[in-house]
Amino acid sequence: MSSTRISRRVNAPRANVYRALLDARAVATWMVPTGMTSQVHAFDAREGGSFRISLTYDEPTGTGKTTARTDTYHGRFVKLVANQQVVEVVEFETTDPALRGEMTITYTLADADGGTEVLAVHDGLPPGLSTADNEVGWRMSLAKLAALVEAEANHTRPSSLPPPAHLLAVFMAGFVVRAWLIWREPSVFGGDSILRLANWEHVILSHQLPLPQLLVHLLHPLMPGPTLVRYIMAIAGALAGVSFYLLATTIVPADVALAGTAFFVGNPMILTHSTVPYQEIFLLAGGLAAFYAALTGRWYLASAALAVACLARYEGWIACPAIGLLYVHRKGWSVRRVAEAVLLFGWVPLLWMAYHHGITQQGSFAIEPPASIQRFFRWAYIGYITARNATLPVLVLALFGAWQLARRGLWRHPTLGALSLYFALFLVALLASAQGMEPNTERYVTPREAHFPLAGFALLATVGLRFLPRFRRPIAAACGMLGFWLAQQSLHDQARRPGLALSIEAAQYLGAHLRPGEQAVVLAAPITGVESYLDHLVRKRGSAGRAAGVAILNQLDNRPEQFHRILVHSRFGKRQLQNYSQLIVRTPTGPDTVVKFPVPETSPDWLLVWSDFRPTSAGEARLAELVREMNPVETMRRDSLSLAIYRLAPNLRP
Repeated sequence: MSSTRISRRVNAPRANVYRALLDARAVATWMVPTGMTSQVHAFDAREGGSFRISLTYDEPTGTGKTTARTDTYHGRFVKLVANQQVVEVVEFETTDPALRGEMTITYTLADADGGTEVLAVHDGLPPGLSTADNEVGWRMSLAKLAALVEAEANHTRPSSLPPPAHLLAVFMAGFVVRAWLIWREPSVFGGDSILRLANWEHVILSHQLPLPQLLVHLLHPLMPGPTLVRYIMAIAGALAGVSFYLLATTIVPADVALAGTAFFVGNPMILTHSTVPYQEIFLLAGGLAAFYAALTGRWYLASAALAVACLARYEGWIACPAIGLLYVHRKGWSVRRVAEAVLLFGWVPLLWMAYHHGITQQGSFAIEPPASIQRFFRWAYIGYITARNATLPVLVLALFGAWQLARRGLWRHPTLGALSLYFALFLVALLASAQGMEPNTERYVTPREAHFPLAGFALLATVGLRFLPRFRRPIAAACGMLGFWLAQQSLHDQARRPGLALSIEAAQYLGAHLRPGEQAVVLAAPITGVESYLDHLVRKRGSAGRAAGVAILNQLDNRPEQFHRILVHSRFGKRQLQNYSQLIVRTPTGPDTVVKFPVPETSPDWLLVWSDFRPTSAGEARLAELVREMNPVETMRRDSLSLAIYRLAPNLRP
């Protein structure tokens, strides 16, 4: 015989909860899983008193234990301790021997931080009753009990959504801190974010999914430059905080979730990376909202939110089977339900692959079979990145929360189960990612992969916060402020890096001196890494794949990042600000120029020369020769890197 042990905190006095356990109308409301209807035939709420109840499936696909669609059980009250304990003995009315036998249900009520901790223990489960299904049903019922009793205590109707004031507070906190950071540090960091802004004319960039780039594409005509894009990113970050809060309410009470959201909103890595156009914040906003909607039975909302995550990063795709399995488990296993889950939660990946005839367009790649055992090091690397960016107090609190879950046997909570499945799939996907990072593409991936693990640590820390009622608010506030301070320091450090600092200074200088009709050319070090990208395409897809990759390189603006940074931070477009760097790769037969930017015979009005510039064509070498004997009108220097600005005289512009 097995048993189920479930606890739930109710924000109401013990007397209110005890009354709901012994009131026939209340029992008919809460003591019924989602998808079923309760009918109370008899209910004598006294020691020795009996009761008889039927639960009927709403849909004809449900399988009952008594009749085709109905579970009927009867029982008696064995022990009643006012406002403390209710003990019942129940038995199914069934002809199935595997479901027969008396079971004992014990409710124990205890004071808990102004509310009531309800512990329900269901002993003596017959062998034919699934422990997992029984636990899911109990969680549904106790959630309904909490909603009913709390609504009565507050003289309001039961609401399936957390308090609107909480949602507004979380959103405003997330937006305000990001808006402050953007105002304090107007510079845009990161290679991918700069590349997106420089390629605003395009919607799809190589293998990347389109959502962040689509926003850049739509917003740039409204306000050129990064400012509007960054404030929209701040809104996305604020919505991600709301998604985290909603998901947290499925595990802990709303007030605890509100305090714990400070761990997410104040995470320095999530905070800084959501002030520039990176895609991870859309993954979190959509993914967390999708899990919340699925766990609360809002399947169409889950589908829409999951679409956002799936259009942001491929990690969103691996949430599709996790949420799809949850849907089938709740609705019942059948071919029809599996087909519904595939269409409801997999429509974005299916349409994307149908359009591209694969996971990515020809000439790019996203996944591949693991090439060596070194890829398992990626797990350790992302673990290190997660621990480094979670902040020490949140790490300690997350470990405390995990310990509490283990100690109280709460690991089988549906939210934790769904997220654990996603995390397991995430770890497998890390091994299959084709987007490795230098210095060793087998061992390293982008540190931004740590976004979802960081959200997981914040959620565990929120669970830990539940068991520290006296210090809940001070701890949450301190962790949030610490994370905000670390985010400010991180952005400050990014802005002081030599390449970015000089680019901003150059953009400001041009803004003050470059006149309408004049042109400036930037001579910068060419980009590297193209050889490995094209070689990889040859190994995967042959010469046709390489040709498609070269076509993508020519379609997009893949000029040096030093040029792109000046371009993005200035108010000038590509007609006034130019760069003619070629993309040259080494092949067995000699150098191959795969992307050409012919240098016009007419020279520009201004020339900006980086100290690490290397010419990639005779035209670039000619431009550099024009100013070899000239004194720059301005020289900017950061550490070992410098940038010289020249004003070409008319006689030097043939």
